[in-house]
Amino acid sequence: MLVNLSLITRYTFLIIGIITLCNLELSAQKKKGYFARRDSLKKSRIDAGKPFLSILAGPGYTPELGVIVAVGGLYSFKTNRKDSLIQRSTVNGSFGVTTTGGLTGRAILTSFWRQDKIRIYANVNYKDMPDNYWGVGIDDGLNIP
Repeated sequence: MLVNLSLITRYTFLIIGIITLCNLELSAQKKKGYFARRDSLKKSRIDAGKPFLSILAGPGYTPELGVIVAVGGLYSFKTNRKDSLIQRSTVNGSFGVTTTGGLTGRAILTSFWRQDKIRIYANVNYKDMPDNYWGVGIDDGLNIP
């Protein structure tokens, strides 16, 4: 009897995928209380004018830089908690490291002061990446009119 391993492999991956999705759904339902508490804490801190920090990290990929691992975040604060006219100020930024030896970083500041009479905007970027050039050059041996 001839067994088609390709078909068995497909069914195996299908079953594993269905089980994984079911487990993710069940675990998301259990953690609903955690996210509700987190949102409640965030809202109470923002309403009181207190600072709040959110952090996010994850991988990425580009053909030029290879695999990227980045960490970023958003810091939200009020420059004067008693001043009801000003908006919340924010600093968001990220830093990434690539498998080709590249480093990237950025920070963006949006700040409000003195009853919204003074606003400060800043954008800082840092990149240290290997150069990748494409296109036709003079020494390529191609005769371009």
